[in-house]
Amino acid sequence: IIAKAKNSGAGCFFKLYYRGVSDLTYKDISAIYRNDSHSVKEFIIQNKVLAECFNDFTFDNVENLIKLQHYGCPTQLLDITESPLVALYFACNNNRNSDGIINIYAVSDRRLKFKDDEIIRRIVHLSTLGREIEVIRHILECESREKTLKKLNETIGNHNELYNEDIFDSYFFIPPKNNARIIKQSGAFIINGLFSNKQEAAKSVEKYKIASIIVPHKSKNKILKELVILGIDEVNLFPDLENVIDWYKKDLNTIIK
Repeated sequence: IIAKAKNSGAGCFFKLYYRGVSDLTYKDISAIYRNDSHSVKEFIIQNKVLAECFNDFTFDNVENLIKLQHYGCPTQLLDITESPLVALYFACNNNRNSDGIINIYAVSDRRLKFKDDEIIRRIVHLSTLGREIEVIRHILECESREKTLKKLNETIGNHNELYNEDIFDSYFFIPPKNNARIIKQSGAFIINGLFSNKQEAAKSVEKYKIASIIVPHKSKNKILKELVILGIDEVNLFPDLENVIDWYKKDLNTIIK
């Protein structure tokens, strides 16, 4: 894996990231690109949640997006991890009747993005546009990137080219370690920029992939039992109070039986 990473163009200084999914047919793209709505419905959901649960959020759009992702709202984010064991857990945990997969990505240190990087804030800002994003995506699908950028900058009321070609790409985003789940899961994100369809979104992520490991469905139960011994289980990876209580309730029922 290390040799492949060095030969991938990631350079001498790189990080490896892993994404495990329980069904190998599942594409590594964020929720907003997984259907044909071109993210319009998903962005509407985001805005409705922000309005309904106003006191649970702040005026920091990036932090809000991370929190929405944390609670399962469709966003531009895709969960990844620095831990191969955590990725293995997610490749096994759901859908026990299908083969899982772990995709491995090599990313140059200089291409890693953080919360205050301008391109991250620009992409996240797209989620605040609501239904206007539908017009922007239609232009991108039917016309040119140049016209899309023009419309995008007009829409946000800034004519100084706030958005540029960087918006048409995906990035590996390292969030602040201020969330127990992110810490426990050694979590990070891929953030999808602006694309006209899910094929383009998937291609923008695929270029970083250096290997894939298939996890046979027949081995999933055995692997999960072995991961518990290593401290990789639901109670450790999801340390929210509700999850911890549910875990120990199930554990108690098992002991009683």
